[in-house]
Amino acid sequence: RFRILVVDNTDSEEQRQAFVRQVAGTAGLDVVASAPPGLSRARNVALAACRTPLIVYIDDDATPSRRWLESIIDAFSSSRASVVAGPIDPKWPIPPPSWLPDKYLACLTVLDYGSADRPLSDYEFAYGTNMAFVVDALREVGGFDTGLGRIGARTLLSDEEIQVQLALRRRGHKGFYAARARVTHLVHKGRVTRNYFRARMAWQAVSTLLHESPLWDAEQSRAELLRACKEAGVDSSFARLFSTRDPRI
Repeated sequence: RFRILVVDNTDSEEQRQAFVRQVAGTAGLDVVASAPPGLSRARNVALAACRTPLIVYIDDDATPSRRWLESIIDAFSSSRASVVAGPIDPKWPIPPPSWLPDKYLACLTVLDYGSADRPLSDYEFAYGTNMAFVVDALREVGGFDTGLGRIGARTLLSDEEIQVQLALRRRGHKGFYAARARVTHLVHKGRVTRNYFRARMAWQAVSTLLHESPLWDAEQSRAELLRACKEAGVDSSFARLFSTRDPRI
């Protein structure tokens, strides 16, 4: 009832051929090369090669639960949605650091919208480690934006997953959360650092500016800074710094 499609996104022909030899003869598995490296490009290669009505994406460092695919198919059947999101549990290489607030766990591709199946709200989206689409709907919006998304270890560009889901919603397609379609995703040790989060947030700003007006995000950033300044007791200085009044008055 399903096929496994591995998109090999390495830029090393030697590694690619070694992998092909390793999995040769595996029933129901196909390997497709994608070059040059790029996460959005690799996902589009999978979309082009897909011959089934549904496509489910999972990362190579994630492990699906036993009834993962079954739960996703049930969600599509019961909801008539075009996108299905599943929960993503972190596999920590070290204990989670005390300085990391829960609200930023999403930056490590951690997702949990609860224990019940339900439609996604306007502010909820599937994450790339565990997301599924109706193939015709995903092709209808042109797949993923290759101007966004990771390219090896060179950038942390993101938002390609959000943008494709927004494009689907603008065309009337719905999203659904399948609570039993759970995967466990490795949190790489290099990402459990303050420096990673600084870089991640900086690249998030770049990603947003590539496809949105900065005005809303600037106001959101101002509100976040004001909240932090109030906690530090320097909100009056902050207010003067960001005043729109003529500084000569």
